[in-house]
Amino acid sequence: MAAIAVAVLISGVHLYGAAPVYASVGFGYSQPNLGSMTDAKRQNYLDLAARILGTGGTVRSTISWDPNTMSGPRFANSDRLVAELSARGLQWLPNIHTNSTSGTYIVPGSAPGGWSAFQHGVYEIAARYGPGGSYATSHPGFAGIRRYELWNEPDSPTGNAAGHMTPLIADHILYYGSKGVRSAAAEKGWVPQIYGLGLSYLKFDYLSKLYGADPNFESYMTTLSIHLYMSKDPASCLASTTNTHCVRSLPLLRQWLDAHKAPNQTTPVKIASTEGGYSGSNGTCAPPNVVSEATQANWGTTAINWIVARPSLDFDFFSPFGLINGPNTSYTCSSGYNYQYWQNHLGAVRADGTLKPWFSAYQSLIASSP
Repeated sequence: MAAIAVAVLISGVHLYGAAPVYASVGFGYSQPNLGSMTDAKRQNYLDLAARILGTGGTVRSTISWDPNTMSGPRFANSDRLVAELSARGLQWLPNIHTNSTSGTYIVPGSAPGGWSAFQHGVYEIAARYGPGGSYATSHPGFAGIRRYELWNEPDSPTGNAAGHMTPLIADHILYYGSKGVRSAAAEKGWVPQIYGLGLSYLKFDYLSKLYGADPNFESYMTTLSIHLYMSKDPASCLASTTNTHCVRSLPLLRQWLDAHKAPNQTTPVKIASTEGGYSGSNGTCAPPNVVSEATQANWGTTAINWIVARPSLDFDFFSPFGLINGPNTSYTCSSGYNYQYWQNHLGAVRADGTLKPWFSAYQSLIASSP
């Protein structure tokens, strides 16, 4: 899958005459549940994604199944999504998890069939959409999907109804899910990229618990996926483990991952952001973690350029969340944080369909990249 190399001169000069080194970062957009949307709504989202990302961009969206009612995923909706993405020159990053029809996530180990059923369900997805898989066989010219993300926010109520998922269970999700992907890849001779777990913050305490429960957990993935939601000025915010909404905290994550490799692991785990970005609103007043629309565009671009100027981070993919704002919500001035208001203003497009500055800023950044 193509990644977009963003050329940024790190210091403005070539040190000691050597050529500068740049990070190669792929760009995408995260939009959940595309497969289950109405046709008109999905087409609108995909058209907007294609305008922003251009050929080769990636759209991250859900593929899930309810293990209480079915033994594995069904492919009608996802087949349609893959076809529509391919027609626009886009790629799919499947975000894989199990959930009930009401949307509540279901821990695979406690569901019918247990961990082996989860492993087989993940295997079926990679065997269908991977290079040489059953979808490619029936759709000549389809190159196949090599990149799969296992789970979404086990460290928040989103990915685990009771709050933080027991770390050993999250480790099991990585272990059995990665076995499923790697088995499918081995059968057809392709090299997989396994993203996990879509952590909601850069929560070093949760990472430490994952490692404590299973020191091999890094070996089950090629890339740690995080949700880099930011609210701080990327040019000046101070990095610390308690200031995780600042892009400058990423070197601390890199250090942690390098210091907690699995025994005998030689290849470092990469970092990707499969959700994130800034929330922007031109409302008269807004929660403290929502900036103006102009600042959303400015800081969003600055943060991405800060990342790609630092190849030592080994950061390989950036994907903001939510193409279109949610419905307008009221906010009482100086009333503190308001989650719904913040979430409803993450988009690149306003609820009325007009484009926010972030739309063209992200589009221009991608289009100007070699």
